[in-house]
Amino acid sequence: MQSMGRDELLVLMPADERLVRDILMYKRTEKYIRQNISITQQEAVKRILTDKGFQNRERYAELQQRVQSLMGKASYSWQVRHRNRFRGCADPGAARVP
Repeated sequence: MQSMGRDELLVLMPADERLVRDILMYKRTEKYIRQNISITQQEAVKRILTDKGFQNRERYAELQQRVQSLMGKASYSWQVRHRNRFRGCADPGAARVP
């Protein structure tokens, strides 16, 4: 991984086989609803798309909770590239990650 001389933060989350698949499903559903809800004339189809939108918002909330949980279990590593930016700091490695 190249950071072009910038500070770098590496986050290693525990494996979750469904996470990426669920994120992709969320994005595909969001795009489908956005593209089709405005062009459809049938009320029944609009109602179905609205219901799917509600279910997708619930999926998003679940994804947020899952990622938050994984981030809590993750291991973190950072590397400060520009040490002169932290002049006067006794321990440049102790600087906060932006």
